[in-house]
Amino acid sequence: MPNKLIDEEEIQNRIRSLANELAEVFREEMTLVVVLKGSFVFGADLLRALGRLGVDPRVEFIQLRSYRGGRKSGELELVGPLPEGPLGSVLLIDDIADTGRSLDAARGLLEPLSTDIRTCVLLDKPTGRRVDVQPDFVGFTVGGDFVVGYGLDDDEHQRQHPFIGTVA
Repeated sequence: MPNKLIDEEEIQNRIRSLANELAEVFREEMTLVVVLKGSFVFGADLLRALGRLGVDPRVEFIQLRSYRGGRKSGELELVGPLPEGPLGSVLLIDDIADTGRSLDAARGLLEPLSTDIRTCVLLDKPTGRRVDVQPDFVGFTVGGDFVVGYGLDDDEHQRQHPFIGTVA
């Protein structure tokens, strides 16, 4: 069992706060583009929080893969097709900005489909940065520990936890 870092209540409170911030910024039609797999729980909860505020975004998904077993990030690849454009204003949702490579790559893939792309991550881990990228909206900033839960995994396991935890 992981060591609890951010509990379920803290996550849900922060998502409500993020939704309020986003509702102020995205006054016109928007598209949420959720990066799979790690962001699916965060994306769903954020979508519901936006809906409670009367925001009705379009939802699309892209899947990027850089982990192939273990905890070392490897070569990044797009899995499956890109959404069909144009997408209008985009909020690109990712689980964690660690190296920054996934967020940077996803943004680059979506640029031909949108004139306005902003990024939102559940977790920002600036100590792991290898690409100069700064998310526009951040749920929580974390240290260098490996994190799991709330959709984030350790070799495809431990996504089910309703909290964010660290593992050795």
